Amino acid sequence: MADVEGELHQQFSRCNVELIKSQEWFDFNPVQFMMVNWEFQKRSLYVFSLSELPIKLIIFSMIGLVGVGTVAGRLTSQSPMQPQKQLAK
Repeated sequence: MADVEGELHQQFSRCNVELIKSQEWFDFNPVQFMMVNWEFQKRSLYVFSLSELPIKLIIFSMIGLVGVGTVAGRLTSQSPMQPQKQLAK
């Protein structure tokens, strides 16, 4: 985020308000404010949260996984076919 802050300071340097102790104040018009927010949003790290998933999707996915597990379990628990002996002539 330090790099992003540096870029924003450069991009909006003409909006910087000169203070004695700090250069962290900017005087933005509404369009510039939206531009700053957009710059932060396109650089922000998105962290996925399970709470964003719809509950129906979670339930149907779990049912599907149980079904696949059941089928796979049945297929692997079947005894292999015994090779048939060939009759000698």
